[in-house]
Amino acid sequence: AYSISRTTTLPSLPYTATVSRTAAERIVSDYHCALPTVIPNGIDSTQFVPGDLAHTRYDVIAVGALAHPRKGFRYLADAYRSLSKRGFRIADVGRRTPEQQQELSGISGVDHCGTVTQQELLSLMQQSAVLISTSLYEGFGLSLIEALACGRPAVAFNGGAVGEVLEPVDPSLVIPLRDTHALVERVAQFLMLSEQERMQKGNGYAKCVAQLYPLSQSATALRALYTSLQKGQKAGV
Repeated sequence: AYSISRTTTLPSLPYTATVSRTAAERIVSDYHCALPTVIPNGIDSTQFVPGDLAHTRYDVIAVGALAHPRKGFRYLADAYRSLSKRGFRIADVGRRTPEQQQELSGISGVDHCGTVTQQELLSLMQQSAVLISTSLYEGFGLSLIEALACGRPAVAFNGGAVGEVLEPVDPSLVIPLRDTHALVERVAQFLMLSEQERMQKGNGYAKCVAQLYPLSQSATALRALYTSLQKGQKAGV
């Protein structure tokens, strides 16, 4: 969504597309090109479905490669420490640098799962109660809607397109940037709800993201874009 080198001259490209309005506006600001077409990521709601709360293995899960500073590992580690002190069980999923692995090894209650397959990720999300993200910038945040589709709240820093993606679902899931304390408190508030309340909220999240971000809609929009580009090339545009 936003990984093009700043040495690239985008105005010379015939067409650009990205996954959020936030990312589109940033691309225009950085490269002074035409506004890209926005085609949001979609979720396969036949695959990502709510799991059984009775079989929850972890209280919290965090997903993604965190080597880049903008992914907010320092804030994630702080959140883990606070959550650990409250006795919460944590699934840490994704690549970590040796230094990050060493830091996490000193935090009790953290199960570092490493890199997993898509099916394993789905299973871990369904076995977890809440997903958290301390990323300082996301062009979209696919793991956020994956967790919501599994009936799990995604509590995340308001970095990049996070607010754009989450606020239509539940504005309370969006946390001020770098406010680890607020993030931990929001997680704790949710975990204190009864199982019935959590199930009701989770089912609402799953239904909402299925309506807002259907995979079929994203696929149709991409197909239409590629078709129009092919027709333009044939016409010599």
